[in-house]
Amino acid sequence: MKAVTLLLAVALIGIATGCGSKNEPLIVGELKSGTFWKNSLASSSPSNEGGSYPAGSRVEVYGGFVHIITPQGTSHIHPHGFYSDLSIEQGR
Repeated sequence: MKAVTLLLAVALIGIATGCGSKNEPLIVGELKSGTFWKNSLASSSPSNEGGSYPAGSRVEVYGGFVHIITPQGTSHIHPHGFYSDLSIEQGR
């Protein structure tokens, strides 16, 4: 019983102090080009609509998605598998 209580206390302290994964982007940069799709590229949908964002938009790549911020400040989130031909200039 003491071991379970100790384990729980350690876990709660770890959570409270921010121990664990950080929500920091893996890559940050400026969008050069890319196509962002309505449907997953893995789907068997016969039609798929794609579009782009202005070159120079900020791009943040996370573990499960890409965050695009246009020069006007509008944010767009795209899960992995919903974009193609992504080109980023890092360090911007």
